[in-house]
Amino acid sequence: MCCNLIIILIVICLQEIIEFPVLKVNGITFETEAEFHQYVQPDVHKELSDFCTEVQNIVNDSMTAVNPSLLADMVYRSVGFYFTAIW
Repeated sequence: MCCNLIIILIVICLQEIIEFPVLKVNGITFETEAEFHQYVQPDVHKELSDFCTEVQNIVNDSMTAVNPSLLADMVYRSVGFYFTAIW
């Protein structure tokens, strides 16, 4: 029982961000004014799980086709998007 719980906790801790969407929404009209959307290359789990492909509609082939970036690069690029979209 204890070993199963430890395995579950490890799996939960190893979840990764694979999609990085950001929207700029007008606070008055609620219309989308700008969009940033990129895929992030998985670092721990190189192959996407069945659950991930079902929920996100992303398959392993499409991840390699879009040339996803690393998470640190994606955060840097999204900050650039933020400042560009605001000013």
